[in-house]
Amino acid sequence: MLLATSRTLQDFLLSRIPEGGADWIDIHSLHEDAGSNPLPVNRLVLCLYSVVPDPHLRNRPKVHTDRGFVRPPMAVLLRYLVTYNSDDHPEAQERTARVLEAFHTRPILGPPDLDPELSGLVRELSVRILSPSMEEMNQLWTALNRPLRLSLYLEVTPAFVPNLEAEGEGPVRERELRLETAR
Repeated sequence: MLLATSRTLQDFLLSRIPEGGADWIDIHSLHEDAGSNPLPVNRLVLCLYSVVPDPHLRNRPKVHTDRGFVRPPMAVLLRYLVTYNSDDHPEAQERTARVLEAFHTRPILGPPDLDPELSGLVRELSVRILSPSMEEMNQLWTALNRPLRLSLYLEVTPAFVPNLEAEGEGPVRERELRLETAR
């Protein structure tokens, strides 16, 4: 589900910004360990850096299915860092601006835009631009062991984590109502 959401963003941007070519966007961790895992050059990088529970959908009730009542999928917020890695700063600004334009124009990605793995889990994904403080950005880039660079910070909602267990508690088979009078 996480990778399917990342692929949805990647495919959406490739369809909206075709002049970049068919493979100018990478899904990457941005983590660098002792010089390994270098950033691809002249490419846009989508980095999922945070998965947190959606506070508005946290306490949803169990849902009735043919298996009985089951917990609904867990709703999460996905936070992405988007950066264009290039020594050509004007090009990095231009590519970043095109990504910004794409998500400003279409902040809600519907069924035709979604990765097939997401069908049945979500009807749409909403993409919002975040405004982290300078301290938050510095902490993130420091944790990634990379120098701070021009970036967009996005929040994608809702994404749903399906249940591993398929068994429900079953439907109510019998109801009993007792009425007692006070003595």
